[in-house]
Amino acid sequence: MKAIHFPQAPWLLSSNPTYFTIRVWVKTAAFSSITLYYSDPYNYAPETNKNLQWKVSKMELLITVYDYDVWTCDVAVPTHKLSYMFDVFSNDNAHLWFGNEGLFEDKAKAGCFRTRYYYGEDRLPSWTGKSVWYQIFPDRFAGAKYDESFLPTTENFWGGTLDGICAHIPYLKSLGITGLYLNPVFSSPSNHRYDTLDYTCVDDRLGTNETLITLANQLHQNNMKLMLDGVYNHASSKSYFFQDVIRNGSQSPYLNWFIIHDLDAVMKVPESNLIPERMKENPPYECFAFAANMPKWNTDNPEVQDYLIRSAEMWTRKLHLDAWRLDVPDEVSPTFLRSFRRRMRMINPEILIVGEIWTDPCPWTQTGLFDGTMDYPLYDAISRFLLNSTIDAYEFCNLIKKRQAIMTPAMLQNQMLFLGNHDLPRCLTIANGNIEKIKAAWLFICILDGEVSLYYGDEFAMTGGADPANRGVMNWGTKSDAFIMNNYIKQTIALRRKMLSSPITDVHIDALTTETVIISITRENNKYYLYLSNSVMDDVKHSKTGGTIVLRGKYFELRHKTI
Repeated sequence: MKAIHFPQAPWLLSSNPTYFTIRVWVKTAAFSSITLYYSDPYNYAPETNKNLQWKVSKMELLITVYDYDVWTCDVAVPTHKLSYMFDVFSNDNAHLWFGNEGLFEDKAKAGCFRTRYYYGEDRLPSWTGKSVWYQIFPDRFAGAKYDESFLPTTENFWGGTLDGICAHIPYLKSLGITGLYLNPVFSSPSNHRYDTLDYTCVDDRLGTNETLITLANQLHQNNMKLMLDGVYNHASSKSYFFQDVIRNGSQSPYLNWFIIHDLDAVMKVPESNLIPERMKENPPYECFAFAANMPKWNTDNPEVQDYLIRSAEMWTRKLHLDAWRLDVPDEVSPTFLRSFRRRMRMINPEILIVGEIWTDPCPWTQTGLFDGTMDYPLYDAISRFLLNSTIDAYEFCNLIKKRQAIMTPAMLQNQMLFLGNHDLPRCLTIANGNIEKIKAAWLFICILDGEVSLYYGDEFAMTGGADPANRGVMNWGTKSDAFIMNNYIKQTIALRRKMLSSPITDVHIDALTTETVIISITRENNKYYLYLSNSVMDDVKHSKTGGTIVLRGKYFELRHKTI
């Protein structure tokens, strides 16, 4: 028999310092019941030798993932900390105790798990879980004259502006969009602007600081939120600070603002000679992705932390900002990330902080660093099952179940759900131009709690491979497929708004065949059944679930019934 638990995520989860979700993973069908015994570590019974006064909570089987059953329970923790252990009965009637020392018949030998003290940093914004964000790569959306001959490269500019974006707020509102997520807008020599020159100034190709403030105000007047992209791992090699190091070497006050290995080379070797091969094998300084034009900030340096965070504070105040998305935070100092979130919260207690994390979110969302992450594991599962059919329905189910097993409903509300962004090939390209598969995938993320994000142009069936092809000029619909997709996006966003007006109480996913899954979602007295398939579904009625058909396509069917 095998049981797995540690007093940390994803086995111990908290989005409120006085309320814990505790989970234990055990081999499938190994145990018939599990009961949690818990207490404050210092709540001793009177007149005993420090024997704890236990409370008891019966655990429930939440889900089965691969070869493990995941048992769960929620407990109130008024003192912010716990000692606890598990009372387990196996299917062969063995009675065991599971604690920090392992599985034992003797309760004392098992020992207790013990949590840290949880502070208010673990609280989440109250408004998340229902949003639909619209992500814009600013140079390519609106504000310049459309030119069909324009081909995106890593270096060229089309000429999109913040004024151009502002002019299309009515369009975004007509889609049902509730928030705008902008790729970087600050001063930079490149079209992507992930190599920042000045964090306090909007790039003059896009507009001015006042233009950005106007955009934020107009969004808020239309009940829409604004999310900015914060790039704090690296800067531009042309930035004032790095240029000062090049000029003044050891006399530069900013020498320790970067991670320098060979100061002589920094001062004497032209950047054109610092090709990726050199930056991999013998880099004179740390940089992002072996790109010498993006030197890495030393974000462990308190001076760097204060400079960067003060610029973010300025924009959070001026824009009444609703959210930040932080770029490559897995390369940024945790002390910076924790300080960033804390200081943004001091300005706006309800601000959302999302991290660009490509793996499981728990190490980032359960340690005071982020409220949520970009849900790449979900994207990966959807892409592999629905868009390019490289996994079957059973593997897809396990990937979705794992997501449910490692996060609470409150955590899921802060995850960013998407089918595309500036770092990925367009979803329609991945699906080999099959718009019906995109419809199925989009409907799936729309019915889930979380922060849904639509990449500009995907609603008009834009295509494009990897960067830079995925960053083409916005196509405002010149084909019949574009208008079909646009109308479908409007329809599903409206459906999402209706469905999510009631809180989710239950979710189940099961594979029916190697090609088809069924997802059942309960929201108060409403039950929804979504059938998804990576092959064309038979034209049959799914009589087992009953209910009425809400939406139907070649690869999906959504049904609803009142319960």
